Amino acid sequence: MRMSFFFQAPVLVWAAAGAFGQSAPAQPAFEVASVKPAPHVSLDVVFSGKAHVGVRIDKAYADFGATPLQELVTYAYRVKSYQVLGPDWMKDTRFDVLGKLPAGASKDSAPEMVQTLLAERFHLKVHVVSKDLPVYALVIGKGGSTLLPKAANYKPDYRVRSGPELQNELVPQTMEAYAKVLCQAVDRPVVDQTGLQGEFMVPMFAALQAGIAHDIELKAPERAARGLIFEPAPDSDISKALIGGLKLESRKLPMKLIVVDHVDTMPTAN
Repeated sequence: MRMSFFFQAPVLVWAAAGAFGQSAPAQPAFEVASVKPAPHVSLDVVFSGKAHVGVRIDKAYADFGATPLQELVTYAYRVKSYQVLGPDWMKDTRFDVLGKLPAGASKDSAPEMVQTLLAERFHLKVHVVSKDLPVYALVIGKGGSTLLPKAANYKPDYRVRSGPELQNELVPQTMEAYAKVLCQAVDRPVVDQTGLQGEFMVPMFAALQAGIAHDIELKAPERAARGLIFEPAPDSDISKALIGGLKLESRKLPMKLIVVDHVDTMPTAN
């Protein structure tokens, strides 16, 4: 009996070693990260080019300037903002986040690093569901697209301007970004299904409207007064034409949703 026990022991040790050898790899994480609450930034400052706003990722750092917590979750899980279901305050509470990528790490893994940061610093907990949701599909009309591609010699103009002079000025945007802008003027997600790749020239006030909608919850008359692209059309007339031969169609599409179960309002200390 003793000899039998002696021979069984190595088998148990080998099995345990095999189990440990098959453990899942560690979640990517920043080498070090700073998270600080960010003050409100006005549109004038944003378009002056002097504000620390937006996302910049390179081989060394991931820099998020004045980014709403909702958008950090959006980036971390590689989804659109409307796919994140959480408290409303997440859309307005902004943070400056600077994360140092480990040596040799790919910037393509930065979203997973942000996931780790959110879990550690905000104690974020989520679960994923899939549902068919009503959306507006941004598509090309029967007449085809008349959008102009971004000119090779295009240079942005950072002067602070307002009013009618912006109405006819064009700025480059991808159709995915343009669909995101349109989301601010309708009552459901807008999904780019144009199939158009690259950047195309769209009116400046289309780009401005997203920032306006983040700061003020506008009613229809106020949207019109501020020069938004269009008023939300009733479902029976949702094929109303937009710029460049584009239109919106009412559809139902399967959508992955990130549901926030818990998140702290402030991060743990740096």
